[in-house]
Amino acid sequence: MSTQLDKLKWFYDDHGDRFGAVGKLQAWSGYSYDMGDPRYQRELVELRLYDRSIEPPKGITAALRDSYDWLVDHDQAIFESVIASISSYFPKLKKQWVEFDDPYLRKIKKPEHLKTNLNLAYVKLFPHRRDGVPYIGFDFDCAWNSEGFKVLLHGLRVVELDADELSISMIEEDGGSI
Repeated sequence: MSTQLDKLKWFYDDHGDRFGAVGKLQAWSGYSYDMGDPRYQRELVELRLYDRSIEPPKGITAALRDSYDWLVDHDQAIFESVIASISSYFPKLKKQWVEFDDPYLRKIKKPEHLKTNLNLAYVKLFPHRRDGVPYIGFDFDCAWNSEGFKVLLHGLRVVELDADELSISMIEEDGGSI
């Protein structure tokens, strides 16, 4: 069965040693540009698969198709959940970085200030589910941390915030499976 994921153009990223595709997520418009410079704003977001050994299109499973369809169908609600979670996490984050007196963090006072300090680098699709709902990861480049900022969702629920890496073990600990 063909879905929205099958319509995407896949490319091989020699630097990342993995396949990727580019899709449009309307709600994230403005969160995908060269931080601080809206002239470089992109409407499209890079997608990556949970396993770098998967070779699209033949390696795309029904579960991955369903994950992408769910992502597109719930784009606005996902966006609101992620931004609200990052915003509520910010006081803790600022305390962690207070020793650096980071000028980027000082400027962030409201959720809309995140827009010029976060770049949605890619969305990571997983085939894992719990109660029929997929797990989806978001990897941001951010102005205050060269390691970036990662968020793992189960549906609209945040499973992990500010993780070093998004992994299958996090999903399994949360009760998700293929």
